[in-house]
Amino acid sequence: MNRRDLIKGSLAATAAAALPARLFAQVNPTAARDAKLMVIARDELARAGTSIWRRDIVGIADFGLHSSQKRFHFVDLENERVTSYHVSHGTGSDGEHDGWL
Repeated sequence: MNRRDLIKGSLAATAAAALPARLFAQVNPTAARDAKLMVIARDELARAGTSIWRRDIVGIADFGLHSSQKRFHFVDLENERVTSYHVSHGTGSDGEHDGWL
């Protein structure tokens, strides 16, 4: 093997390594929940009428879920995005200390 073949091979390998890896589509496990939250947010915002002055983001707390799950949701209606966070019940509301309200 001569020097030119070695340089060509190393350049080809470097170029191949520099190319971005192919990304495959992934299923969003929360897509159905997010769609329901969007509907709830729009319905409740319409029900509240003009008493709400900021209408781009709606906060929804789902205390029906266990406290180990993310159950406080910010629904961004402009960008159609939902961001979820953990939230506690509050002091004294979980008398059995089992995570359920």
